[in-house]
Amino acid sequence: MPLSESIVSIIGMGLMGGSLGAALVKGGVCKEVRGIVRKESQVPAVVAAKAAHVAGTDRKRLLQGADLVVLATPVCSIEEEILSIQPFLGSGTVLTDLGSTKASIVNAMDKLEGDIIAVGGHPMCGKETSGIGSATSILFEGAIWALIPTRNTKPHGLELLLELISAVGARPVVMDVERHDSAVACVSTLPYLLSVALMAVVSEAGQNNEFVRRLASSGLRDTSRLAASNIRMMMEIVNSNRAHVERILSMSLKRLEDLGLLLTDEDTKGLCDFLKNAQEERLRLFPEGVPEAIHEPRAPRGRG
Repeated sequence: MPLSESIVSIIGMGLMGGSLGAALVKGGVCKEVRGIVRKESQVPAVVAAKAAHVAGTDRKRLLQGADLVVLATPVCSIEEEILSIQPFLGSGTVLTDLGSTKASIVNAMDKLEGDIIAVGGHPMCGKETSGIGSATSILFEGAIWALIPTRNTKPHGLELLLELISAVGARPVVMDVERHDSAVACVSTLPYLLSVALMAVVSEAGQNNEFVRRLASSGLRDTSRLAASNIRMMMEIVNSNRAHVERILSMSLKRLEDLGLLLTDEDTKGLCDFLKNAQEERLRLFPEGVPEAIHEPRAPRGRG
């Protein structure tokens, strides 16, 4: 069934679920969007955000007849959600999620019985703020959206998700669960943890130097933004992907040690090469460019 004729039920109408619903409603790309929340008091906010055509707490009613069900709840609860909603899903229903880590979720999807089509999902976007009040219909535009097939994935289910991803302006990438969780530890979780560590250093250094905070400007603001993220959500992501996160943290510590040794040894050429390699990698990933003044750093004089 094409997306235009599909009923989409979204469980969890926070930032991610609310934004997906808002994008689908605004684009008019599906038959109906249903928003499922935990408390009746949350319904008015979902309606005000135009994130669903109908919203409520009655899962059985709002899942009945759904062609596509999206789990947009916290990572730690998705596995439980998969088991709890299974009795309400009809034959041929496509089930996906928006969780940031995938191993335990895909494992739960593999165990689904009946003719439920399950595909793990993870849109690579978000904000440091959460809740339906932060939802926006443009959140997914230009974002990479990872799809992770399971034992219960079928071609027509994958096609429906590819259509949905395209409809909200995102770009799909299909990959296996191990590569996904390893990559996410590096490009998503590590930046958050480094941002947290940065603010810990600022806090400690600021105890003996009032100018640490008084001189704080755009550089610190931009590099520390992720430290303001929802702590409960980030703890769940870290704990659900612990082995990969520990490995990537070890790599980052090694790189910081390398920098320290270059400074200790007064190896100015080595330091310049280190900085240049980082700059070039940044430009490969994000080719929008940097100010001309720092395109070609000149190695300072000293031992090399």
